[in-house]
Amino acid sequence: MSRYSMVVQWSDEDRLFLVTIPEFADRVVMPCTHGKTRESAIRNGEESPVTLKQLGFFRHEIMQQAVLNSL
Repeated sequence: MSRYSMVVQWSDEDRLFLVTIPEFADRVVMPCTHGKTRESAIRNGEESPVTLKQLGFFRHEIMQQAVLNSL
């Protein structure tokens, strides 16, 4: 389970449940994922932080942690 907040909202325009993760709002375009059902949107939202980390969106945080760990 993710340690981040998640907002799931229905979009009449898109006819999908859209997921926003407030902690990422300054790093990636929101909504960051979606789903045809609330459950699939939540599942996708829980996977988003892992995917974003794999893509290197948080590389600076990884580097900062490595520096702190070396002290």
